[in-house]
Amino acid sequence: MKQVNENSIWFRIFHTPSLVVGSILLIIIVSALMLQPVLTQYDANRNDFAAVLQPPSKEHWFGTDSFGRDLFTRVLEGGKVSLRIGAEVVVYTTIIGTLIALLGGYYEKLDVIIMRVMDVMMAFPTLLIAMVLAAVFGNSISGVVMALTIVYVPRTVRILRSAILTIREEVYVEAAHAIGVRPWKIMSLHILPGAMPVLIVQETFLFAYAILAEAGISFVGVGVQPPFASWGNILSDATTLMSVAPWNVFAPGLAIVITVLALNLIGDGLRELLDPKRQKGKARS
Repeated sequence: MKQVNENSIWFRIFHTPSLVVGSILLIIIVSALMLQPVLTQYDANRNDFAAVLQPPSKEHWFGTDSFGRDLFTRVLEGGKVSLRIGAEVVVYTTIIGTLIALLGGYYEKLDVIIMRVMDVMMAFPTLLIAMVLAAVFGNSISGVVMALTIVYVPRTVRILRSAILTIREEVYVEAAHAIGVRPWKIMSLHILPGAMPVLIVQETFLFAYAILAEAGISFVGVGVQPPFASWGNILSDATTLMSVAPWNVFAPGLAIVITVLALNLIGDGLRELLDPKRQKGKARS
């Protein structure tokens, strides 16, 4: 009988429940968004005043809104926008935050300046700064992405820098520095790979934060604007309909909850999977 290798990556992945459940939920959500043309034949922006505020039915799974638009279609369309914004924010914050954290973590003189700037940026409420920046950059998808990127870069820098400071003191890094390896090679080949687990976990949680933040600023009217649908502006349109058509609130709200839950479960699972201390503790038990 073949013995199971408990140290293999696949064994550890499938024995991390939060990672498995979160991944399944996220796969279901992404699959639904990709299969929109198959799942629904309605136009997300087409008004149908003969079908205004219809409750959920076989024709309209999530009901319709005050313009007669199919809510299921709009939730799928809004999900594409919300996840696109979250994904772009993660990509930009990863690139910019990693570069800044590497420079600050490796060069002590730059570290003082960089961290004081990051502290100032983090001193203000996240949503407030995001709303102001979104208004400055324009109420569009690209404007929201730029605003949220600026807001979340300090968070990435601070967390990644702490890992880099620890790795910088390792013997192999000091040895590379002693034999004259160029700083950019030390940072890219020795320091960055060691900090990758921290970065991956942080950006997974940041994906969820970005989706919530986008929903928040779009809800108050300074984020993504019609005709583009996002979960935030769908919720905003539905607030006045809560008493007469509550399904307009439940559908996008549930989509946000499930997506954020999935990403948080994945983040927790990755933290457990990539943390050597937790793995050692499991092995001992």
